Amino acid sequence: MSDRRQFLSSIFGVGARDSGENKPFFPPPPGFCNTKIDECFRCEDKSCKNSCPENIIILTQEGTPRLNLSSRGCTFCDDCATACKYGCFEDGENKKIMAVILIEILNCLAWNRTICRSCADVCNEKAIKFLGLFHPEINSEICTSCGFCIGVCPAQAVKIKGC
Repeated sequence: MSDRRQFLSSIFGVGARDSGENKPFFPPPPGFCNTKIDECFRCEDKSCKNSCPENIIILTQEGTPRLNLSSRGCTFCDDCATACKYGCFEDGENKKIMAVILIEILNCLAWNRTICRSCADVCNEKAIKFLGLFHPEINSEICTSCGFCIGVCPAQAVKIKGC
């Protein structure tokens, strides 16, 4: 009986114990430099969080910035880097978030033969292409992991994972 339960849980996720895989992942903002983490700890006003026009920067328990992409995405405006008084962000064009966007095909409406293009319609980089009518795939070469596709998915099939 236990083997059958494990088998069905592994396929359908029913009754599966939380192994950490289902915990939300919050990547650092683009250009955030972990080697300057001590400077970030000294910051009291957390101006990077308050400067974000999309309001997606959250703070860890330690006080370092992370992106909550569950409802909105990053526009790469660099307001967070500009607002940082401690130089915790690398200079330059930071147009990639250190994360990977995935489509869970078992949950995806399109993969289950329901017409849906929510993720592709919102992708500014056009990184989501459909193979035929029902099979969206993400081109990791051009995907910036901005996260705009996550919050618009009606089936919550678009996920973000660490690299």
